[in-house]
Amino acid sequence: MLQLSEKIFRSLFSLENWINYNGHIGFDHYDILAHPFFRFLTKNKLIKLQTILIDSIPNFFVFLFNINKNYNAKALALLIRAYIFRYKTSNDFKYLDKAIQCAEWLIENPSKGYKNFCWGYPFKWQAAELLNEGTPSSVVTSNVIDSLLEIYKITKEQKYLDVIVSGCRFFEEELNITNISENELSFSYTPFDREVCYNANIISAATIFKSSQFDRKISLEKAKKALEFTLNSQLPDGSWHYIYPNDGRIDPYHTGFILRALYDIYKVSPDERILNAISKGMEFYRNKLVNEDGSPLYRVNRKYPIDIHSCAETILCFSQISPLNQKYLNIALRTANWTIDNMQDKSGYFYYRKYPFHKVKIAYLRWSEAWMYFALAKLIYIVRNYE
Repeated sequence: MLQLSEKIFRSLFSLENWINYNGHIGFDHYDILAHPFFRFLTKNKLIKLQTILIDSIPNFFVFLFNINKNYNAKALALLIRAYIFRYKTSNDFKYLDKAIQCAEWLIENPSKGYKNFCWGYPFKWQAAELLNEGTPSSVVTSNVIDSLLEIYKITKEQKYLDVIVSGCRFFEEELNITNISENELSFSYTPFDREVCYNANIISAATIFKSSQFDRKISLEKAKKALEFTLNSQLPDGSWHYIYPNDGRIDPYHTGFILRALYDIYKVSPDERILNAISKGMEFYRNKLVNEDGSPLYRVNRKYPIDIHSCAETILCFSQISPLNQKYLNIALRTANWTIDNMQDKSGYFYYRKYPFHKVKIAYLRWSEAWMYFALAKLIYIVRNYE
């Protein structure tokens, strides 16, 4: 019999209280990176120095550069899904009200100047070129649509479905499409690049698959080709790189994004190839990206820094896919307990990173707190409903 420790409940409530007190705005790692000083370092190839400075003393730079808290569409999307799981677990309508409040903000604040609903980040960020605030991202848009889907499934309000359908059109009409072969393609990260990013591509496809269940006008033609590309790109050991063709980067959270997206597609369109890819990928994740104590690695064969993003994704991935194998849920619980013991502040929020001899204790709403709130809320719901 699976049991949730009192520690996990206390952790969730403590984080929830922190979010209630601090609200839905916060600092972000990239708020600092967007400052001209750090853009100068990037242009001069001093990226390692930039990372060391920000990771070592981020609070100092927040103060020095007078960086303000801001709303972040991805953070709100994650909070919505956390609130929905809290609502499903407790039957307390205050959580549904909070989710709807976040959803209304998202609908009122999409990226400007595009035909369809889409969302981006509230800061400049460096891709192939420097992108402005609000530049729509396939990953952010997918997360927002996924959150609106959860609200639509409960409320059945047409306005949410209209936005969802429009968001799916954004993927097909306003992102760049790279045709890998006759039967394979990749959605770009933004309308301004042609980067082939494995996780961004399949996340977009999964959102289209899930949305198509509620509106048959949503075409699956491109999503199926994106799925085919993802399945064909899995390496023999079960892993995927970050960028096509192969950039050598394999880490827990991008791996988890791909696996959860594949599992979402599998639930909509069961297929043995998808199931086999998930099984191989999960075994790779379990054996190569998570330590015995539940702590995630930074990348394959590299322990530090331990990133809270990877902690949250390990909890989410292994709990979400646990219907395929109960041992996955045990790993999710182990990671949750390790993360609470090693990464949570007494005030409730979770630290950004852990190094061998110090921790980076800044609170990042989008990168850390929203992800951990979502992960813990989902874990509790899944364990309580596990059969």
